[in-house]
Amino acid sequence: MLKGRYLEKYTMQNKMSLKKRIELLSLMNNCFEGGFTISETVQFLWKLRRFPPFVIATFEEALKNGNPMNQPFETIGFPLKIVTQVELSERNGNLVETLRTIERQMRLEEKERKALFRVGSYPLLLFLLMTSVLFFLKYTLLPELMVNLQTEKNVAVSIVEILPDLFFVTLLLLVAGVLLAAVIFKKRSPLKSLKLLTTIPILNQTIKLYITAEISREWGTQFVQGYELCEIVQTMGELNTFGFMKELGMDMKKQVNKGMGLFEQVERWTFVSPAFSMMILTGEMKDKLGEELLMYSEMCMTELVERVEKWMGRIQPITFVILSILIIGIYAAILLPIYESMGEVL
Repeated sequence: MLKGRYLEKYTMQNKMSLKKRIELLSLMNNCFEGGFTISETVQFLWKLRRFPPFVIATFEEALKNGNPMNQPFETIGFPLKIVTQVELSERNGNLVETLRTIERQMRLEEKERKALFRVGSYPLLLFLLMTSVLFFLKYTLLPELMVNLQTEKNVAVSIVEILPDLFFVTLLLLVAGVLLAAVIFKKRSPLKSLKLLTTIPILNQTIKLYITAEISREWGTQFVQGYELCEIVQTMGELNTFGFMKELGMDMKKQVNKGMGLFEQVERWTFVSPAFSMMILTGEMKDKLGEELLMYSEMCMTELVERVEKWMGRIQPITFVILSILIIGIYAAILLPIYESMGEVL
């Protein structure tokens, strides 16, 4: 009864975080490698008390009722693509190997998220710094200087007053542009929106790298588990969110039914890196497509992070130049009236 309440409570709460999912899979895999059965593993997880009781109760209820293992994974918040992999692994009798591969996949995904967050948080910090300095100068420091020095506006003061407004207007235009693009893309299918984004000169290579890394990781994980192309395409088409992967899977299913191979399909795609099709071809020839796709995914993500960091290296000097101009403007606003007064005295 108590565990039933845990399950009821769980349905009203948030799903497990990515970090907790990885920890759960890691512990389960270690138990399986140590010779534990699924039932013994669940009892061991109860004793550890590292997870909310309703999570472990979900697995225990599934075992008692004879339900497949993919059901508790779905209940505690694992993505449908992983749930489908677990379901297929039970049919093929390789559940333990699949869970280990899924753990590797999720660790790679966490690593990519951290890398993107690291390079994405830097421009945000620069933006906050710039905004704080601009508005502090205009609305706090500058008015006090004008009052204390009892001077009229000069060119330096005018520059310091104009720059914050110019910065704010530029920011509004950028936000308006993003909102307009969001409205335009919303009217298109995810795949068409993606193709349109890859035509933008500044963003196209970065977007292609990200999409290539995502597809390579997803496919590589499932090829390593021994799944055929038709099973992978089916998994993509059954995703619960209608994103580009789902639409891509539906389109690929049509082409597979027509007899078109994987290399022929990828070769026509304009939203992935040009080398991706050759990676597919060489991987198929060596019969190591899964391993090579996983390595290629890490290479693409590394190149993506390096590209973004290179952009930040260009933005940082510009930010510091603007801040330097503002500081010089403040000094000029202070010193010019003093020099003018000294000239009148002399």
